[in-house]
Amino acid sequence: MYNSILKKITRAAGALALPVVAALSSCVAEPDDSNLYTFTGQTIEDFLKVNDDFSNFNYILTRSGYDRVLSTYGTYTCFAPTNEAVDRYVDSLWNDVESVDENNQLLHNGMTEPSLEGLTDSLCLDIAQYHLANIVVNSVTMSGAGTTILTMLGRSITTSVATNGSTVLNDEAAITSADNEMVNGMVHVIDKVIPRSNRLLGNEINRNGDYEIFYQALELTGLLDLINGATEKPQEFTYPSTTLTPNETAIFNSYTCKIGYTIFAVSDDVLHNVYGIDTLPDLIEYANKVYAHAADKGTGWYDYYRNNNATISTGADYTDSLNALNMLMRYHVIRGAYNRDVLAYNHNVVAANSDYGTTGDAYDYYETLLPKTLLKTWYVQSEGKTYINRWVANNSLTNQVQGRGTADMHPLRMRGTNVELTAALEPINGYVYPVDSILVYGAAVADGALFERIRVDYLTCLPELASNGYRGMNQTVLASLNNGVGRARFRVPVDYFDNVRVFNGNNTTIDINCPADPDADGANDYLLYKGDSFQGVGEFDLAIKLPPVPDGQYELRLDITLGGDYFGMMQFYLGNSSELADLSPVDIPLDFRMKPEDPRLGCTTLCGNNERYLTDLSSTATDEYKEDKGLASDQAMKTRGWMRAALDYWKQSYTGAGAPARFANYSVRRVITKRQFNQEDVWMRIKTVLQGSSKYQIDYIEFCPVDIADNQQYLEDMY
Repeated sequence: MYNSILKKITRAAGALALPVVAALSSCVAEPDDSNLYTFTGQTIEDFLKVNDDFSNFNYILTRSGYDRVLSTYGTYTCFAPTNEAVDRYVDSLWNDVESVDENNQLLHNGMTEPSLEGLTDSLCLDIAQYHLANIVVNSVTMSGAGTTILTMLGRSITTSVATNGSTVLNDEAAITSADNEMVNGMVHVIDKVIPRSNRLLGNEINRNGDYEIFYQALELTGLLDLINGATEKPQEFTYPSTTLTPNETAIFNSYTCKIGYTIFAVSDDVLHNVYGIDTLPDLIEYANKVYAHAADKGTGWYDYYRNNNATISTGADYTDSLNALNMLMRYHVIRGAYNRDVLAYNHNVVAANSDYGTTGDAYDYYETLLPKTLLKTWYVQSEGKTYINRWVANNSLTNQVQGRGTADMHPLRMRGTNVELTAALEPINGYVYPVDSILVYGAAVADGALFERIRVDYLTCLPELASNGYRGMNQTVLASLNNGVGRARFRVPVDYFDNVRVFNGNNTTIDINCPADPDADGANDYLLYKGDSFQGVGEFDLAIKLPPVPDGQYELRLDITLGGDYFGMMQFYLGNSSELADLSPVDIPLDFRMKPEDPRLGCTTLCGNNERYLTDLSSTATDEYKEDKGLASDQAMKTRGWMRAALDYWKQSYTGAGAPARFANYSVRRVITKRQFNQEDVWMRIKTVLQGSSKYQIDYIEFCPVDIADNQQYLEDMY
């Protein structure tokens, strides 16, 4: 259960943003006396009080009430700006030329005078909360590629390493003294107040100045109104029955739901240097050229519009969803505020490993605002870069028994668009990432980059998680929100997600399984793709919206964890809406209580092994497996509609030793159906056929083109 402070979260403070937030409207509740500092050694507040360099920041903490919080038992990280840094920030607020009235007179951000005492209570609260986190973050965590830290304000800060080796917060505030360890956490001294923006997405893009043409196009197409619009869902939510609450699930009893977006923005410099585009009319001309024939009969590649007999417009109504410029701009926007750590989330992805042929690359797929289209993100570990719509030929096929195949069968067809993750703008309702080329949903994407086995972590299909700080939240952060009590998952209202519909109210619950903190060596991690999953318990009956794919014949696959009596027997249905009348049953119910050695699985050799993991193939594998890498049993399983799990992921705790999910005898995939899927809405209903409470879980979903699954020349790879 949330602790008493978290229950005071208010709508005005953006309650759902997970917080830690503890956004206490204008002050902090009195700490519980039982938690007060009663031991020797310094608390964070002691450290700040005895060091004159932090008297300004401590004044802000005192005004907001957080001096009392930092005097208690707990686990906190404090980024403490020096007096000089606070003075500069106060001056910038007072002289802010953007804080003006209708007569262009300075409003000074509401300050009453150019001094600490002139700060408002709300400014003190914002500054305090944005410099505090409810977990300990040390310099090791912030080194390398950096990390994203959720603050008590409910908004994140990102860390990076400058060329001089210093750690920098939000690209500006540098840590000058790190890892000052206190009895209740860690203090890092910084040379600036951490910059944050309270602007909306469109306003932040406009203010930046590097994206004038892109901004004009957002305005002309009407997308500016969307991204500068509602920042919170208006409805109240329905909470699940607490009688079905497992002891290991955290329940958040009160929240709102933030709305956010991620925008891939093309700068004026890129438009000019790469495309020769210098004006908005130039961009309109480019959009007309690339999209005018996208829906043509016979030759068009945009199946959704082509199937619906749509005619692409090159006219002047740019707000029309069929207008070429409108289409171009929509493909640059996805729902959900995805921070850089989860855009191509690689938790549990097997690092580059010659024994298994793994590369350490991570993939994900996002539905854009261009109707029924996907874009693919691909983190290339060898380059340390993330690309959009990178295309490698035969990406899911191999000419080897175990391995990705020889290099000659995987030429790079399209490098993809590089995303500058560390240069993101971070307005209040999302992220803006600079990209080095225009994103186009063209034939090379529909028929090339997306013609592969599309494996989607289902939590990626739930943008509300990203917008509210949940995607990638590990169990350590979850514990900080749960009164310090460790939990592996948390529960959300049954009507929280747009892409989920529950049919039987309190008889179905929705839980989100969290990955373990990598610093804990994954001791509490699960064998899950990216370490997280969508799951629940009850006499469940719900439907989930699947990601859209280009027209084609596909195998639809679902990951399955076998052998637990608490798992149920499920009937699957498919349809083009979430209405019960539109959902038709697929095959017969599947019993997920089967043991790995069940003959219905068809798994010989390795899968019948009683070992949970095969940690040393050279010494413990059967001769049969060592000879054919399990290919014979793969074929026996596939005949029955089953597959082993993928070779690309494992538990975080096995990054130094152990084996990928393919060698876990209880982790498999099920081919739900093989059929034609068109580029349209597809919903899958999951209903238990058993009485009493049981469990369901959806980790990832796969759409595999039949031309890959049943390829006559190559094998579908094991990854």
